[in-house]
Amino acid sequence: MKNKRFIMLAVAVVILLMASIASAVPDAIVVYKETDLGGSWQYDYTVYNMSTEGEALHELFFYFTGDVPLSGISLPAGWHGLPWTGMYTTSYLNAYSTEFPHDIVERAALGGFSFSVDYRSGDISYVAYFSGDKQISGTSVNCQALLFYGDADGDGYGNLADPVPACSAPAGYVPNNTDCDDTDPAIHGETLWHRDWDADGYGDPAVTVLDCYAPVLYVADYGDCDDLDATINPETLWHPDSDGDGYGDVNISAQQCTAPPGYILDGIDCDDSDPLRNPDTYWYQDNDGDGYGSMDIYIQLCSTPAGYVLVGQDCDDTDPARNPDTYWYQDNDGDSYGTYSLSLQQCLQPSAPPDYVLNKLDYNDSNSSIGPPTRINGGTPSYYLSLQQAYNTAADGDIIQCVDVTFIENLTINAGKSVTLQGGYDGSYSTITGITTLQGDMNVSDGTLNIENFELLQ
Repeated sequence: MKNKRFIMLAVAVVILLMASIASAVPDAIVVYKETDLGGSWQYDYTVYNMSTEGEALHELFFYFTGDVPLSGISLPAGWHGLPWTGMYTTSYLNAYSTEFPHDIVERAALGGFSFSVDYRSGDISYVAYFSGDKQISGTSVNCQALLFYGDADGDGYGNLADPVPACSAPAGYVPNNTDCDDTDPAIHGETLWHRDWDADGYGDPAVTVLDCYAPVLYVADYGDCDDLDATINPETLWHPDSDGDGYGDVNISAQQCTAPPGYILDGIDCDDSDPLRNPDTYWYQDNDGDGYGSMDIYIQLCSTPAGYVLVGQDCDDTDPARNPDTYWYQDNDGDSYGTYSLSLQQCLQPSAPPDYVLNKLDYNDSNSSIGPPTRINGGTPSYYLSLQQAYNTAADGDIIQCVDVTFIENLTINAGKSVTLQGGYDGSYSTITGITTLQGDMNVSDGTLNIENFELLQ
């Protein structure tokens, strides 16, 4: 009877080996834990499914070398065991599921296969059968299987959601599960986070926390040099302020955390060579084109608007002769002609007395009957203080009329034109009352000079 069973077993082993060759091999291992009971040894077996799919285990054989008396057989719920020994055969334990098949979900285990023998058996061979004609066989491993965790980003920290039971770490797995982002090697259980108090995306290198997840107001980047100012960080653009007006050159910048010497944050200066030209500059409308604008019409702008000037001190923007550069001349005799020797420079006409006027044509400011000493006669006469001024301005054929006064100057006639000098007029140029005197030299080199009521004193 034993020989018959031996033959049947041998045939079964051959069939088993052939099936092993033809069948798919599931990703599973069988490990055991060995316990010395003091005269006997207890073996506890566990089947680990390391694949990402469920595996349906339905039968498990344990093979011993020699006849082994078994005791204390314990199997998972729904399983039965059949030990067999024989003189000419290898003793074995056949465990099979009565709830065919028994599913082991992915990355899980089925334990509870336990028995005792009266000597230390060491590693025991096994064959495990799964649904789909899949099986594994080999020698069980004495180890306390551990969970290893997938490390997809290679940072040495494993993903809690990707566990694998094994005696040693499979490739791409590590013994810890402290990675909260297994797609980023910079994020793991010992990531150094830096406080970002100003929330600009850059942290303070001196204030840190070790954690997988970033605490509130903490970031990975530690390049902030001023964590109290969100405008200051490694992306800050600094602009040179060459003219020192507090506004930097919009066309030149340096990107860094700390300000380079002579650089500032504000970069909206349109002319960094002129401290008067910046976004705070006020421009004043200059309607009369005298270079001075109206204080009542202005605009704040960096670049120059058309028709505007920087200086806004014009008291009369309709008259180009009235501005802060205007000279007013004292008119003591009230004849509307001022004396060139007494003047004030200001925009508004000085208050009387004495009166002040815009011209300086009065030859004698103590005598109201004597105003400008000479003029070029015409539809609109032009008045002058000296004979040379009148001659230089006169055109060919003009008549220069002079008041009955003495001119102390030299007169040069060299313009190649014909001019008549009429002297002896009263202050109103209406009546000849005397003779005009020229005290000085008269030189005629080119042109013609006709003289009436004149005398020359040298």
